[in-house]
Amino acid sequence: MKTMKNIFSIALLAVLSITFTTTVKAQMSPYKFNQLFQQAFALVVEGSHEEAMPILEQLYLVDENHGQVSYLYGVCRLKTEAGNSGLTLKVLQTASRNFDYKHQYGRVDDRTAPVKVWFHLAEANASENRIDKAIESYRNYMSCIQMASLNHKRMVKNRIEELKQQKAAIAEEVGTGMLANLQR
Repeated sequence: MKTMKNIFSIALLAVLSITFTTTVKAQMSPYKFNQLFQQAFALVVEGSHEEAMPILEQLYLVDENHGQVSYLYGVCRLKTEAGNSGLTLKVLQTASRNFDYKHQYGRVDDRTAPVKVWFHLAEANASENRIDKAIESYRNYMSCIQMASLNHKRMVKNRIEELKQQKAAIAEEVGTGMLANLQR
């Protein structure tokens, strides 16, 4: 009986300590959040995506709905080896729900994402062979960049055409495979 009571007490203590540590991890003062954001933003601007990624991951875990954090974290994931994953898509999709034309880069109090989030979301979708979603994201991006250079718009249009051709090739390959199976 006494052993059962000790086991129960230890289990309860373990559950409480795990709950407490995860709750503390998820909380962060606004001052600390701002400091880490500024540090991560500077690293991203320098092109140090590997170094910025753990900081942005920490900030993302604290506030998944902060559009700028989600955007920067997603970009870092795309530009590093972590890029091709469902998490990258999820992070960029979260950021795209918070995009704003008037986004202000580097301001922690601006919780929006820049329009470029659509471009990166398209790239992430394309890398995961989600062709229709990639085309849709590229089109959203195109509709937001009226003042972009002609070369940039041309590059995006070419990318959309490449994806359409890729989709047609896949459809043709699937159709040919099905026909071969029927002929057997």
